[in-house]
Amino acid sequence: MAIFSGVVVAGRGMAGGHVSRHMEELSVITRQALFPGSLNVVLDKPLNLDSRCAATFDHGNRFVWEASIGRRRVWLYRWKGMPFTIVEILADCRLRDVMELVNGSRVDIAISNDVVAPLGFRHRLSSFLLWGLGRKYLYYSHRYPSGRKVMFLRKRMGDGQS
Repeated sequence: MAIFSGVVVAGRGMAGGHVSRHMEELSVITRQALFPGSLNVVLDKPLNLDSRCAATFDHGNRFVWEASIGRRRVWLYRWKGMPFTIVEILADCRLRDVMELVNGSRVDIAISNDVVAPLGFRHRLSSFLLWGLGRKYLYYSHRYPSGRKVMFLRKRMGDGQS
């Protein structure tokens, strides 16, 4: 098992809609009824998840991988292009309530080594430059970066889940 640590942050409130729209599909994949929302975590180091090991939904554009936080079974949720330093976590309950988490709480996520893909030099560099140096500005202050310049840089540098 690999352990990735990170900090709970506020999200954009979009995962609830995605999860709700695909609830039937996700129920089949996860074999459980998921809470229609996610816990957003900014990781201490970038994590590339092997999309070949993921369960896909929404016509292959969105992915989930099984993981755990403590003894609780959770699902890491990503979509194509999502930054390597961010994971959204799905579960059968509202994790903030059940685990008494608030923005700034630290969590340790356990995931099978088999689904952790290597990060190439270009991916490590882009994660460091865009998220390591600019984490406070790019994520904590403005949630996901959406400025054209930042998105252009991310695409050119190959930053994001594939």
